[in-house]
Amino acid sequence: SEEMRETNRISSEGHARLMREVEAGMYEYELESLFRYHCGRFGSRHQAYTPIVGAGRNGATLHYTDNDAQIGSNDVILVDAGCERTLYASDITRCFPTSGPFTEEQAAIYTVVLKAQEAVLENLRPGIDWTDMHRLAERVIAAELLELGILRGPLETIIARRVMSVFFPHGLGHFLGLDVHDVGGLPKGVQRIDEASIRYLRCRRVLEAGMVVTVEPGVYFIDALLHDARNDPALAEHIDFDVVEG
Repeated sequence: SEEMRETNRISSEGHARLMREVEAGMYEYELESLFRYHCGRFGSRHQAYTPIVGAGRNGATLHYTDNDAQIGSNDVILVDAGCERTLYASDITRCFPTSGPFTEEQAAIYTVVLKAQEAVLENLRPGIDWTDMHRLAERVIAAELLELGILRGPLETIIARRVMSVFFPHGLGHFLGLDVHDVGGLPKGVQRIDEASIRYLRCRRVLEAGMVVTVEPGVYFIDALLHDARNDPALAEHIDFDVVEG
């Protein structure tokens, strides 16, 4: 609807403003405040959810909302924020470096996520099963991490053992509408899939025209998940921890 387009336009411009104005030494809450101010200026007095602003390692904490750390000059900042307007929600996540350009390592991981998102967007249309889109994103992430040397071994074995879920531990996305995690993704009788990461998928529907979904794959380096993977031979065999920790 036009209402949803306008809500997302305001949020998109808010994200762009943060990218322009961030400086090393600022605090995460300053970016949160700037986003809230921008949205309010354009008539969106409410947020669809508490903004997430995670600099550096904080970006690897899912649904982080402390937003109280100081931003370093070499940090990548994850901002997950969206305003609410005329009762409709928006939900946008972006990552950007404090300094302007990405380092080579930062750009490599960013590109993995971008390729996964682009692959899903290219295939997204009515009649597509959203579960298949999650698996497509997983496959792209696994292949790209294999290319970078973070993963090792046969691609099909990596996928079968769910090794990529160590780095992509959540669902691909969800319905968006009157709520940020809108209802209807798991109708009565539809069960979650009991496998790593995909068990958190909030939608298992065949998509129809007019549905709105978020497409938000991610790659994270989460200490607890890496620790567990190191102690699981089936996973550890396919992860080069020297590359991960280098």
